[in-house]
Amino acid sequence: MDEASLTVVASGLDAEMLCRRLRLEGIRCYYRMTNVVAGAWSSGMGGLLIGPNEVIVDAADLERARELLDDDGAHSG
Repeated sequence: MDEASLTVVASGLDAEMLCRRLRLEGIRCYYRMTNVVAGAWSSGMGGLLIGPNEVIVDAADLERARELLDDDGAHSG
């Protein structure tokens, strides 16, 4: 997979929720902790690490993933 960074979210829980949304649309993704909290082993709900997480998608899916992210943001509130 040729990887591309989609966004950075506040926590592993937020990253998991976003990845689930993307996967429902057929977009492969995963997430990882950013360097901001590297070495800080605090764990939150379900063992998901607390702190910023970067969501990674296949570069070929980046534009579609951004559209979904924009659509979700427009409908939240």
